[in-house]
Amino acid sequence: MSGITIPPEFIELSKAGKVRFIKVKKGQKEPIGPWSTTDNYAHDDPEFIRHLSRGNNYGYMVKGSLCVLDADSPEHLTDLITLLGDTLVV
Repeated sequence: MSGITIPPEFIELSKAGKVRFIKVKKGQKEPIGPWSTTDNYAHDDPEFIRHLSRGNNYGYMVKGSLCVLDADSPEHLTDLITLLGDTLVV
């Protein structure tokens, strides 16, 4: 299968119910549909897998106390990650 893949760390978070995914337009950051609690998918949802297999992007929603820091240039997060200490970096 070609297309976009999800890092294994996010798959594990999905299995634990801490992350849900939304469909995002190919080559963009704009969601397809609303960011909502009903229009989202688990990592193994067949509709979501088809979306990724076509090379489309995804976004994610987190639950609980999980916080995701996202940057196009990870070096911008270096000071913050140092301050946080041990953390998962993908």
